[in-house]
Amino acid sequence: MKKVSFPLIVIFLLGFSFVLSGNIPRDIYGQGNARWGDSKAHTKKRFANRRRTNVAKVSQSTNTVVIDYVGERINRKKYEFSKNRLVKIHVYYNNPSRRVLKTHTQKYGNPTLAGGYYTWNFPSTIIKHKRGSQKVLFRDSSYVSGKASKQQNIDRVTLKMTTSQVRALMGTPVSTATAAGGISYYRYSTGTITFKFGRVIKVTRGTGSVARKGANQGNIDSIRIGMTTAQVEAIMGKPVTVNALGNLLVYNYSTGKIAFKFRKVANVQKIN
Repeated sequence: MKKVSFPLIVIFLLGFSFVLSGNIPRDIYGQGNARWGDSKAHTKKRFANRRRTNVAKVSQSTNTVVIDYVGERINRKKYEFSKNRLVKIHVYYNNPSRRVLKTHTQKYGNPTLAGGYYTWNFPSTIIKHKRGSQKVLFRDSSYVSGKASKQQNIDRVTLKMTTSQVRALMGTPVSTATAAGGISYYRYSTGTITFKFGRVIKVTRGTGSVARKGANQGNIDSIRIGMTTAQVEAIMGKPVTVNALGNLLVYNYSTGKIAFKFRKVANVQKIN
């Protein structure tokens, strides 16, 4: 039998560990075959498409769908809905707690430990596992204080989405505005989405302007001569202070000043 050199074994092991570490996701959008925001009917349909013979029982209520398994490492899955929108998944394991922790650490990376809970945080999902428990909770990160706050899902908005797709994901915007050239804006508490002919071309998160392709000096770079005060506020939000003199109006922001004449933008001055 041909001997395998020690250096080759080391290289193989290092390569194998690299592959494993590369499998840790940057983000997850639910658990298993379920996705946040799915309706109860859609969740049941997803499950039915992959129904297995080891399902012992399926039960449901107004806000939940419960799947009981037999002969599986997972004993039960409980899907929880808020306003017919999937927001939580409770997974109950047959395996010991330490085995559950090891499995999730291998899959999702090292957790943080606080208050007796191991926690994995992703942009779209928060995973919690109580020390010593056989249960793991997957929660939509936008679900806060009993409310499905869609406006926190802005990181899931992608280029070329339609206005309808954005509204389905984010809910009704705080304000909207339109501009020449087929440009329109949806402003949410977590940022502004810019459309061109009904398709997303830019996502601006928070009070700053961090677009999908680089950053600029806040939303002020999106302001154009001739825009109305309503259009500006839809992009920038309310100004810090306002100076008015006759037909002249100045909106002061942390990133610059916008001057209006007859309530239309006449000049934009950025702060460097």
